[in-house]
Amino acid sequence: MTYGEYRRAKPRLKVLRGYGGNESNVLSTAAAPKLDEAIKSGMLITLDTNGQWVKGFSDITDPVPHMAYHDQSDTDVTSSGKLLGLSCAGNYEFQTGYFDNDTTFAEGDPLISDATAGSLDKGAYADSNAIVGICSQGGRVNLGGTNNAGQNSEATPDNTGAIYVLTFIARWIPASANT
Repeated sequence: MTYGEYRRAKPRLKVLRGYGGNESNVLSTAAAPKLDEAIKSGMLITLDTNGQWVKGFSDITDPVPHMAYHDQSDTDVTSSGKLLGLSCAGNYEFQTGYFDNDTTFAEGDPLISDATAGSLDKGAYADSNAIVGICSQGGRVNLGGTNNAGQNSEATPDNTGAIYVLTFIARWIPASANT
């Protein structure tokens, strides 16, 4: 029975490697999210010209994209006014549910910002692409189903019982340095 149970559309960001909490060796930024931006844990975010987090990435404002650690609506974010972003220039390995699920990903594929704000897509090494990470551990992974039961109980499976996440290593490569 699922009475009173809360399910998310997509799983929260999972940091597989590199996050030591509030330590000085961790590349992170805490800033206020833009009002009504609806940022979710696992989205690609960047600072706008007002120093506030917005979904997606534009190298016009902040030269380094980040991954949202919390939801904008989480109690700790609303009470402090700050949302933690983990830098794509840091030594992290992430799992996120915010990516183009219609794309086939393989280990080693470069990742760029998707047209859907906050999501990732497969890219290519070219001057016009800013790379935010490299697929790892096979890229797209299904956390749902009987073989992976309990790995992410807070996300809602699709109609086949799948909960897809994209596993990647953060590797920030600016567009002009990407050839």
